[in-house]
Amino acid sequence: MKVQLVRQALRIVSGGQTGADQAGLHWAIDNEVDHGGWCPKGRKTEEGLLDPKFRLKETPSASYLQRTEWNVRDSDATIIFTMTEPLSGGSKRTAEFARKHGKPWIALSPGRASDKLAGFLSRHGVRVLNIGGSRHSTAPDVAAFVRQTLNAAISPRDSTADLFAIRDLIRDGGTAIDALASLALVDLLKSVFLLSIPLMTRELGAALLGTEKLQPAHARVLRRWLADARDLQPILFDQLREFLRELDLWAIAATDDAAKAWPASQTTQQRTMMNLCHDAKERAVAAALLALPLEELVRLSILWIAEKNANRAPGVLESLGLTADTLVELPESELARLNLIERLEEEAREERAAFGRFLKSDPAGERLSSVFFETVLIDFE
Repeated sequence: MKVQLVRQALRIVSGGQTGADQAGLHWAIDNEVDHGGWCPKGRKTEEGLLDPKFRLKETPSASYLQRTEWNVRDSDATIIFTMTEPLSGGSKRTAEFARKHGKPWIALSPGRASDKLAGFLSRHGVRVLNIGGSRHSTAPDVAAFVRQTLNAAISPRDSTADLFAIRDLIRDGGTAIDALASLALVDLLKSVFLLSIPLMTRELGAALLGTEKLQPAHARVLRRWLADARDLQPILFDQLREFLRELDLWAIAATDDAAKAWPASQTTQQRTMMNLCHDAKERAVAAALLALPLEELVRLSILWIAEKNANRAPGVLESLGLTADTLVELPESELARLNLIERLEEEAREERAAFGRFLKSDPAGERLSSVFFETVLIDFE
C-alpha cells in the first residue's frame, strides 16, 4: 500500500541527528522533496557538525530538546522510527511533545511499518512531515529502516501546475555542456516523452529552448542527463535515440496491459482512461530513466541495436513487397484477404516482447524494467 503525496507540496523536517533524522533528510533530497527543520545551536550531532547540504536552521539553544519540540510544533505530523519498543530517551520526549502540541504522531519499528505509515498519512492531511527517532550509535540499522519504509509507503507525485524553463535547467547544469549537446539531449526527450507542441513540431534551436518549459518528470530527466552527458560523445546519442523510441513503444504497451487488468477500467470513460494511461506511462518512464546513469543507457542502446540487427528478419510488409505508403492504398478486401491488420498487430506485439526480454537479460535493463513496473502499477492499484 502506498500513499500518493504531491512532491511540490511536501516538506520533510528533522533535527539533523545521525540515524533516523538524517535518513529522512536523505530521502527528501533523493526524491527532490523540500526539506528543513531545526537543529541545535552549533549544528551539532553525535558525529560532529551537521553536513551543510542539510538546510536546517539553528535554535537559540544548543539543547537537543528545544529543536525536538520546535520540529514537532512546526509540523503537521511526526514519525518516530526505532528498532525496538517501547520508546525511550529522545524518541519518548518526541512523542510527549506531539501530545503537548496536539499533533498526530506514529511510532514505527520493524513489522508492517510501511502499511502503518501509509494508513497514517492517508488519515492526516500532511504537508510538513517531521521525522525523528533513534540515532546511529544506539540503532545502527535505523537509517536503512527509515529509507525502506518511506520508499514503500510514499509515492511522491508531481504537480502538473509547476513547469520548468529549459533555459534554467541548462543554465543550472553548468558550462560543461555546449549548446549543440543541450539541443541533442532535448531532442532525445522527444523520442520517449510527449513534450509541448512547439517542441514536438518545430525545429529545435536556441530560441525555442529559451522559451519552452517541461513538466516536472521530464525536467528531472533532462537535469540528470545534463549532468551525465559531460563525458559522452554526442555521436552516441543517435543510437540512444533508437533505443528510447523502442522503450516508448514498449512502455505504452506495458501501460495498456496494466490498465486492462485494473478493475476500475471497466467503468472509466475511454478518454479518461487514455489520459490516465498517458500520464502513468510518462511518470513511469521518467522514473525508470532516472534509475540509470546516461552512460548505462547508452551501453544498453548499443547492445540492443546489435541484438536487433543480428536477429533481423523480413517483416510482414517487406515479405509482401509492401511499404507503409503502399499499404494505405490497398483496398479493404485485399487487407482482409491477406489478414494484414492482424499480422501487423502480432508483429508489433512480438517486437515489444522481444524488447522486454532484452531488458530482462541485462542487469541494468532489469533495473530499468522493474522501476518502470513499480511506478506504473501505482496508478492501477
